[in-house]
Amino acid sequence: FWLIPEHHRKGYMTEAVAAVNDFAFDVVGMPKMRLGNAEPNVASHLLKARAAAVLTETNEDVPYIGGMFREEIWELTADQWRKNRIRFLSGQ
Repeated sequence: FWLIPEHHRKGYMTEAVAAVNDFAFDVVGMPKMRLGNAEPNVASHLLKARAAAVLTETNEDVPYIGGMFREEIWELTADQWRKNRIRFLSGQ
């Protein structure tokens, strides 16, 4: 996801992440997802960590909006998401 700056810190990404995760795990039946973000994107890093995803690797520079950045790759399993969904939605 990418969100224009004037809409940051309004909870939109929390809602979007929850909807996508619920769909991927509960409707599609995916056992896990691999997620990526540009390393300097601290908000995206924190969102994934709050969702209980685990940082599994960092890659050399890849293209992102705004330029070339090191990439963080995360893994989130259906079990991790289900155990942490309520905490995630509460913003903790």
